[in-house]
Amino acid sequence: MECLAGEYMTCPSTGCDKLAPACNCCVASEERCTIYLKNGEVKKCT
Repeated sequence: MECLAGEYMTCPSTGCDKLAPACNCCVASEERCTIYLKNGEVKKCT
């Protein structure tokens, strides 16, 4: 399992609140979260 170097993530249920990042989309707390990586990239979970 690949673990992303996330800075923070946001999820639809929490609006714009910055959450602790999940390791990757497979373990994100819900669908459609977005993980913001430390290198500036964005990973949208579908």
